[in-house]
Amino acid sequence: MVVGMNERRNTQRIKAQEDIFVQVNDCLCKVHDISLDGIAFDYQVKPDTHINGTATLEIFFMSGPILYIENIPYTIVADIPLLEKNGRSAVMHRRACTRFDDLNFRQIVSFNHLMADHLLG
Repeated sequence: MVVGMNERRNTQRIKAQEDIFVQVNDCLCKVHDISLDGIAFDYQVKPDTHINGTATLEIFFMSGPILYIENIPYTIVADIPLLEKNGRSAVMHRRACTRFDDLNFRQIVSFNHLMADHLLG
């Protein structure tokens, strides 16, 4: 979390310990943390560019059998540059923070089930 930024999620954030990815713009991006309210994920782009928001995203839990939740409506609420370890690079690392918009009942049930099985142990 960035210092001075107010918490926007109403439910507990869980740091992703496993192989959990989000598909956005036809790219698989590594999930940083997840909650029932939203998700933060890391991605790479050329300097001075950002991820383009799309209508929906998919979340993939890739440990064991691949499980996913599809067609999740979302809004990007923050897009943060991450510090580079080795200085300047042709690729910039960023973190997109999103809010889920209007999850349907099936998505909420799937989220609760997958988070309990894959994140909370």
